[in-house]
Amino acid sequence: MAAYNRSKAWPVSIDKRTDSIVLAEITRLRNGGAKADVTDDTRRVVERLTGLPYERCWR
Repeated sequence: MAAYNRSKAWPVSIDKRTDSIVLAEITRLRNGGAKADVTDDTRRVVERLTGLPYERCWR
């Protein structure tokens, strides 16, 4: 029941735009990009999709 309530309160919207943003961020980080250089939009999308702070999403 808790998972159901959380999912209702936190809608996840994976579409072409958000998928593209996440894939671009993965590529940027793999190519040596710094986490500190993340854009506000990318941070927002990653955090919304994962439910975690941006910094905890990447090793």
